Amino acid sequence: MKRFIKPILVNPNFLISLIIFIPLLYLTGQVFLISMIYLLACLTLGPLTLKTIHFLENKYEVLDPNGLKNPVLVLGGGHDTLNNLPYNQQLTNGALGRVVEGLRLFRASNSKTLIFSGPSLAEHHPTQAEIQAYMLSEICELSSDAILKLNTPTTTEEEAISYAQALGSISPILVTKAIHMHRAVLTFNSQGIQVIPAPCNFIVKNSKQPWFLWLVPAFSQAPYLGELLKESFGLLFLMIRIKANPKPILSKV
Repeated sequence: MKRFIKPILVNPNFLISLIIFIPLLYLTGQVFLISMIYLLACLTLGPLTLKTIHFLENKYEVLDPNGLKNPVLVLGGGHDTLNNLPYNQQLTNGALGRVVEGLRLFRASNSKTLIFSGPSLAEHHPTQAEIQAYMLSEICELSSDAILKLNTPTTTEEEAISYAQALGSISPILVTKAIHMHRAVLTFNSQGIQVIPAPCNFIVKNSKQPWFLWLVPAFSQAPYLGELLKESFGLLFLMIRIKANPKPILSKV
């Protein structure tokens, strides 16, 4: 019995649940209502959300680039504008993971072009694309001719348009976080570009979750729920737009 109860009692989310739901129950006296809210919290801040994310992230497998010659396109992932920080620390953790994966794919394939994307967030500050390129130049040797920077796009759709303007319909190896990959693929398809998905930065790496997560809301996973809602609504609106304005998909290696 102890081995079943201990994982719940030592879980900090259990203490947070007590702090939130016991006062709510005391103030409202609505046992059924508070129980339903607690159950909803357990579902949305727990295995249901994680399993949905796992399903979305695993629509595309980690790419083996052996033999591929396609350009590698790393979508922007955010940065800070603090000039006192080195370039690798100006990048968000998500952006840093994308750059590392982009470099891995570039070196493991026969690609001749590594593309970075993203705008500047402040006047007189480098763009996202430039920060990513500068960071790589500090840790490895890459020919300047191999780097292409798309310095203006702010959204995935703009990145697809900028890529098409630079390289036409050549299929890129597309690097972005796994939860965003499906929407990114559809976005590039909507611009007539067939991509080779290369997901990274997986949120859920193991679909098997401990049983006690079903019993206690995991408040620490609230950001993951936000990511899931963002991608879900983004996919919904994108599919509505694609259905209304279909475009033929071209591809070329």
